[in-house]
Amino acid sequence: MADLGTLALLGSANLDILAEALASEAAQWNAALQCRVATYGRAGIDLRDNTSGLCRSLAAGAAAVVFERAEDLLGEAVHRPLRLYDRGQDGIAAAVAPMLDTVRQARARGTGPILVFSLASFSASTLGMVDPAAEQGLAAALKSANAHLREETAGMAGVHWIDTDALIAEVGRQAAAPGMYWHAARAPFSAGFAAALSRRVIAALLFLTGRSTRLLVLDLDNTLWGGVLGEDGMGGLRLGGGYPGGAFREFQSRIKGLADRGIVLAVASKNDTDLALGAMADHPDMLIRPDDLAAHRIGWSEKADGIAAMLEELSLGQAHCMFLDDNPLERAKVRQRLPQCQVPDLPERVEDRIAMLDRHPYLDCLSLTGSDVTRGAQYRARAQLRRAEAAAEDLQAFLRGLDIRITFEPYGPSNRQRIEQLIVKTNQFNATTRRHDAATLAHIAAQGGLILGVGVEDRHTPYEIMGVLILRAARDMGVGLDLSAVSGPADGAWVIDSLMLSCRILGRDVERAMLWQAVQSARGQGAGCLMGQIIPTERNTPVRQIYQGAGFAPLCGAGPGDIWALDLEPGDDRASLLPAHLRVVSARTRPPVAEPPRSPLATVASAPRSPLATTPASPLATSPLSTTAPAPGSAACAAGDPAALNKTLDALFRHKLGLDASTDLSTVTMENTPAWDSLKHVALAMEIEQTMQVRLPMEVLFSIHSYADLRRALADQAGAC
Repeated sequence: MADLGTLALLGSANLDILAEALASEAAQWNAALQCRVATYGRAGIDLRDNTSGLCRSLAAGAAAVVFERAEDLLGEAVHRPLRLYDRGQDGIAAAVAPMLDTVRQARARGTGPILVFSLASFSASTLGMVDPAAEQGLAAALKSANAHLREETAGMAGVHWIDTDALIAEVGRQAAAPGMYWHAARAPFSAGFAAALSRRVIAALLFLTGRSTRLLVLDLDNTLWGGVLGEDGMGGLRLGGGYPGGAFREFQSRIKGLADRGIVLAVASKNDTDLALGAMADHPDMLIRPDDLAAHRIGWSEKADGIAAMLEELSLGQAHCMFLDDNPLERAKVRQRLPQCQVPDLPERVEDRIAMLDRHPYLDCLSLTGSDVTRGAQYRARAQLRRAEAAAEDLQAFLRGLDIRITFEPYGPSNRQRIEQLIVKTNQFNATTRRHDAATLAHIAAQGGLILGVGVEDRHTPYEIMGVLILRAARDMGVGLDLSAVSGPADGAWVIDSLMLSCRILGRDVERAMLWQAVQSARGQGAGCLMGQIIPTERNTPVRQIYQGAGFAPLCGAGPGDIWALDLEPGDDRASLLPAHLRVVSARTRPPVAEPPRSPLATVASAPRSPLATTPASPLATSPLSTTAPAPGSAACAAGDPAALNKTLDALFRHKLGLDASTDLSTVTMENTPAWDSLKHVALAMEIEQTMQVRLPMEVLFSIHSYADLRRALADQAGAC
């Protein structure tokens, strides 16, 4: 199970519905997530109270979501956009100041990632079709507001923006809007939109914690194309043209798009190897060609064994692999053999598979670097290199012929994103697996620590930062280090805080050059001793022997987590650490002096209030607004078999209130069930509307006080359809 930690939900509306949707979405993907929701109407106060649970969570590293609707910040001006321009740009900036303050306060209280959803309206513009082109329309106002928010948060570490308009378009504006639930409980959006938003949040957290898919393994017959190659021949494959061949081609096109941004492709298929590769190379409508694959296992052995072999060949963990196959038996075998591998159930219709790719959180992407774009080519080059290496008689001559060049880059604006990405994502060749975030890296640099990106290029591989080396004075580490066994000046010892290298570059001895550079850097600081540490994890076996044979000695034995030390004697630069086939072309250890960004911690004394917003009603108010029941036959309600309706309601009700199967629902009332409060009451109604397509009017909803009442009301409304 993937532990995604704690997530703080921040906004002026009632975000309990989002917390429930996130819990459901996390469970669907076998992930653990704890949500902490800001008290309704008190987010600004909670963020300023260091003793609040919200502040304690943020201080402990919790991630945060900031969500506001345009309706909440701009008030009636959403429906009268021309009013916004009476106040000018300053009026728009003042209106969104509360949202900006929330982001600033969240950043001041912790160092975890902050996901900010752009400001959007769930209401159509009253200017109609002219709005998108109008200089004073709602679209222009929102564009200006979001530009202002982005500009003000540009210098804040760990802030990630997500497009709300794209989510509204995915769900549909009418389906995304909360309707009567906004007036009843200040629910900012519908249950359907909450589910879509939750998928995006889970995807972002998976990405930020380095759990996204890196290797996509594909079956061939009836997966990549329609038909069975061995029976139908290449000419009989359904690929291209009308349906379903055109849909299979589109499916391949989507996969190629994933490959373009760095997801590595491989094939595991029970087929004749030459026949399959020939079809991939020669079919006129084939988009995925043999050259697009980093590896393949095509034959008659078990696919699960082939996938395991390819993972070893590519130095990837099974948790970063996804397998697509139309055959449920093959999927079951892979799940059993590789339990951490993602094996989604492939929809029967190929067009539905395209939608599955678009929605799968393990395939989503929150940020993109140049290294991501070249990852597929890197893995393909590495596979070719390993084959060439296996064929070479003289390994050292082979390595010398690669002309490997290494650069040690100081951490700075040009490489910040890539270095932070490696810290999050590198698992196998990672000595300590310390997941330093941007704020911690800034703190290390301020203390005088050294943060270096390790750039590598050779005859086959273009330049790319492939590793990270972090060095700190022992006195700044904040951990108890036993220096009694060190013969040099202990008070001047330096420590390799972090040493990591992408598995794509293993086998070239780059890690030895990193140790050599660590020695040079520590000597440059006047250190008499350099220390390193191995903190074992389930996945970092490849790095555990790095200090053995490099002159380092264990201080207290060589057990898990122990410290290794290397005396730095005067005049000895440990040149033997640098392999002869490697060439260091740059070894700068201090970043250029740059103007520091504006501090994200500077905040106003109290949260500003939008001058355009109106005072929201309490979500606990039980006096409903006057509403009209949906007309019989409308899309808002749907008739069904009474027995089936009751069975669905029973299951939904138990799940929503956390009641086990032994609970007699006929005895359940709001008075004797603490979990069934006013907010849960409205959330339950939203879930019934979303799942069962039956809407309970407000006057009916607030007359319900027991499960028996709920059953009768639901039967009445369903019967009216």
